[in-house]
Amino acid sequence: MGILEDGQKLVDYVGRVVKAGANQAQSAEPQADMGIFRSGYPEWVPDGGTEAVGHMCQYKGVAYRCAAAIQRIEAYAPDIATNNYNPYPEPDADGIYPYVYGMGVKKDMLVRENGVVYRCILNTGEGDYKLVYAPSTVPALFTKEAE
Repeated sequence: MGILEDGQKLVDYVGRVVKAGANQAQSAEPQADMGIFRSGYPEWVPDGGTEAVGHMCQYKGVAYRCAAAIQRIEAYAPDIATNNYNPYPEPDADGIYPYVYGMGVKKDMLVRENGVVYRCILNTGEGDYKLVYAPSTVPALFTKEAE
């Protein structure tokens, strides 16, 4: 097989993994790092329908999980109605997640805030933590990575 065919097989495989991960998140409590499957979630649209509790969607490049049933109208978009949606940002190619208010974090997760990378230092048994403060302001949860 040639290099182009091998590359296409890899792209197809990654696409299937993303779709499978996105489907799994629809039926389970997602982990803090589930934003990696963002492209597999349906796009949030302000169509006047009702967003069901637990449903995963993507909006403006971030994955969101509906925490409380809410009508899908522009005034209640996921990045506006922050009490109704939990964000799951997608990591960059280096595995670093952009800081998004209300995102979940877990031990050893890398989060970038204003160009600075922080490592989450939660204990392994503590599980995920909903981040309502920027990493730079919570030294009990984050250490600054070497620059």
